[in-house]
Amino acid sequence: MLPTLFTEEAAPFVALSRLFRHLWFQRIWVVQEVAAAEVVHVMYNGICIEWNTLAQAVREIHSAINLSRQMKYYDDTKTSTIETIGRDPSLDYSYWLNAEIMATIRDQVQNGNPLPLAVLILGTLGFKSKDPRDKLFALLGIASDGADLPLTPSYNESVESVFTNVTSFVLSSESWFMLLASTGRGYEAAGSTRPPDSPLPKDLPSWVPDYTTNDFGGALSRGVRDKMLRSRQAGKVAFTDNPRVIRIEAVAFDSIRLVDSKLKYPTFGFRTPDPELPTGTFTKRMEELLTSTAAEGQNWYLEARQLTRSYSASSRESQEAADQQFWELCMSGNPSFENSDSSPALYPLLSQSARKLFEFFKLTERSHFWQHVGDWSMKEKLSEEEVVKLYTNLEQRFFETTSEKAFCVTSTGSVALAPPLAREGDVLVHVKGDYTPLVLRRKESGERRAELVGSCYVHGVQDLCPGSDWEVWSLE
Repeated sequence: MLPTLFTEEAAPFVALSRLFRHLWFQRIWVVQEVAAAEVVHVMYNGICIEWNTLAQAVREIHSAINLSRQMKYYDDTKTSTIETIGRDPSLDYSYWLNAEIMATIRDQVQNGNPLPLAVLILGTLGFKSKDPRDKLFALLGIASDGADLPLTPSYNESVESVFTNVTSFVLSSESWFMLLASTGRGYEAAGSTRPPDSPLPKDLPSWVPDYTTNDFGGALSRGVRDKMLRSRQAGKVAFTDNPRVIRIEAVAFDSIRLVDSKLKYPTFGFRTPDPELPTGTFTKRMEELLTSTAAEGQNWYLEARQLTRSYSASSRESQEAADQQFWELCMSGNPSFENSDSSPALYPLLSQSARKLFEFFKLTERSHFWQHVGDWSMKEKLSEEEVVKLYTNLEQRFFETTSEKAFCVTSTGSVALAPPLAREGDVLVHVKGDYTPLVLRRKESGERRAELVGSCYVHGVQDLCPGSDWEVWSLE
């Protein structure tokens, strides 16, 4: 259906770019219309397109990384001629993702397997609505548990009340922890999908997400969400007479001793170029990338590694042990990477050899990047193409793991990645029935009264905490 090599024939990609960036693909109510309709046709520029054709296109783009990179390369957002399309690295966002989400939801509904509300909420954060309450109301008719919601959608209810009531309902479902671990006070605003004249939520409890934003829960990786989605453990949240307070059973196992160095890459702005691009194009894109990210990436890596060397438990063993602990933390992102072709036998993901290669390029002068490629190629007897592919994939993994997170050293000497607004003294807890640790901030009003800061990753700490010494915490 789509060309598979970079050529001068940019027109198909330009056309798809214009189509998938149409506002129709951004409206939350369209999700329900597409999912529930028996037959869907899309009229665009005088052409009638069957929905199945669009769905097949986005699936091909998703499954073939070369196609997705071509789509980004030939993006038509800020340009009007084919010759200049795709030259802005800041446009490197998968803008067809909404169409793919709609296709997935429609398939589930049409096959009689609708998704639970929690999954729909997290999957449709990038959609827009004039009224923020519609970000939730528009999903109830296609959610597997939407009919069980103990309230009738009403625009007489305040935004705060709707957000709180729907969140309480989700927290009483099997998908409770997926939503709980995706919110908190520790995240900076990722951009609002709320029109300027729509109601703004004024004061939400820490455990209630602001559904008007494009994203929340930046510290929760896709791998963790997938694991939670596959599980069917019962909910462990208890509700109180105060609708702003919930209770969870948890055990505190550590706290944040030091917190520093939040990576400054834009969340959606950093993507390594495809090594299969024409040589001149790839060189230009790589130089643009390295120039724009060099200072921030180098500073974050050096500062966080030095804190690991100075304060982590592994530093008492040796500097090499501390560096390896830090490297494993930086590579703790999407586990599917380890099974990809980009991590050959000579450079296993968590190995010292992969770390040395990454640091060789990450911490040296970027204006000499191509000279370094040649030097490493001769030293390791690899082709220059293999060297570039290895490094760019490690850089991508580093970005996906560390972007928009704070580096922390805990009181016991572990290293961790936490929400960017985490503070020294915040408590790390395991929640009964959970899948990843949470960060809590104690309130002065009580020993185990706290605000939810967010989810985190602590190196060397298991996902689940065995034992039975659970305590009741109140989250406000």
